[in-house]
Amino acid sequence: MENALTDFYLYPEEIHKLFRYLTDFYMRAMERAKDELGVDGFFVSDDIGTQKGPFFSLDIFREFFKPYYKEIIDKAHELGTHFWLHSCGNIELFLPDLIKIGLDVIHPIQKYTMDERQISEKYRDKICILAGFDVQNTIPFGSDEDVQKEVRFLKQAYERPEGRFMLTMGNGSTTDWKIHSLDALYHAALETRIDVMEENENESDYFQTGSL
Repeated sequence: MENALTDFYLYPEEIHKLFRYLTDFYMRAMERAKDELGVDGFFVSDDIGTQKGPFFSLDIFREFFKPYYKEIIDKAHELGTHFWLHSCGNIELFLPDLIKIGLDVIHPIQKYTMDERQISEKYRDKICILAGFDVQNTIPFGSDEDVQKEVRFLKQAYERPEGRFMLTMGNGSTTDWKIHSLDALYHAALETRIDVMEENENESDYFQTGSL
C-alpha cells in the first residue's frame, strides 16, 4: 500500500500507463456485459478514503483518477446504463468532482467518517445516495432499539419526496453480526416514511455523537 501511494509521485508516467490499460479493459468489459447480458448498470468498488480522510490529495485525485473515472462513467451512459461507486471512508473532498463527471449513485457515506446531514444537504439533489447502514458498531454491538433508531436517523437524513435515496448495508457481512439485529433492521426498513418535522431532535443528536 505504501508503494501504491508513493508511486503517484515517484512514477507518474507508469501510473498513467497502467490506468490507461485498465480503463480500456474495463470499458471493453462493460461493452460485452451490455451486449451479452443486457445489464442495467455497473456497481464498482474502489475505496479511496480512510476513516479520517481521503488516501491522497485532491490534486492526485484529479490527475490520476478523475479523467479515467470520467471515461468509464461516460461509457456507462453511452451504453444506456447507470454507474454506481462504492467507496468507504471519508471521501467528501472528492464528491463534487465525482458529481461533475456524472456519477449516478454513491455508496455508502460511511458512518462516523462523514456528517450524514451535511452530505445530504449539500449533495442529495445532485446524486442518488445509497446510504449504508452502520456495520462496524450498530449491527455487531448495538441493541435492537439502536438498530431501529439508526434506520430512522438515515431516513431523516436522506429521504425526501423526490427520491434519490436508497437504504442498504454499509459493507459486506461478518460473523460478529447478530441475527436479531438484522431482523430488527429488516422490519425497521419496511416501515412507512417518517415525517422529519415530527421527529424528536434529541434522537438525531444521539447518532451524531457516535454513541451506542
